[in-house]
Amino acid sequence: MSADTPLDAEQVRALRVAGRHDEHLPAALELVAARPSDFAAQREAAFACDFAGDEHQAVRHYDAAWQLGCPPSERRRLLTGYASTLRNVGRVDEAIALLSEAQASDPGYLPHLVFLSLALHSGGHQAAALATMLGGLLDLAERCAAADPSAPHPLDRYQRAITAYWRELLDQGTR
Repeated sequence: MSADTPLDAEQVRALRVAGRHDEHLPAALELVAARPSDFAAQREAAFACDFAGDEHQAVRHYDAAWQLGCPPSERRRLLTGYASTLRNVGRVDEAIALLSEAQASDPGYLPHLVFLSLALHSGGHQAAALATMLGGLLDLAERCAAADPSAPHPLDRYQRAITAYWRELLDQGTR
C-alpha cells in the first residue's frame, strides 16, 4: 500500500477473505480515509477494526456503512457484525432491534438467531434469550432431519420435550 498504488475495495476485501488481517487493517483504514462515502470502504474498515478488537472504532464504520445503504448481497454479514458490535459497546437495545427485524425478514439465517440470543441476554432478557436459541436449535434439527430422513433425528427423540421447554420460555418472556 503506497500512495502511488492504493488498493481498491475488492483488493482490500481479498486480504480479509484470505485471512491476511495484519495487512487488511491498514489497507482498510487507508481505503476509508480516501473514500469515506463509499459503503465498501466503510464495511472493510468496520470488519478490520472489529477483528482487531477495536469495537468502538468498528462501530463508527458500521454506523457509516449502514447509513450509506447496505446492498442486499451484503446485508446478512454486515448486519450480524454490526449488531454484535453494537451489543459489545453497550448499545444493546439497538442490537436487539436490528436483529429482531433481521430475523423477521430473513428467518432462515441462523447467525441472526445466535446474535439475537446474545443481545437479549445482555439486555437482561434471559428467558427470551434462551427461547430464541432453542427455537433456532429446533429449526436447525428439523432441517437436518428433513435433509436426511434415514439418519437418526439430531435431537434423539427429545424434540417434544425441548419444544415444550421452548414454549414455556416463550411464555415467561411475554409476561
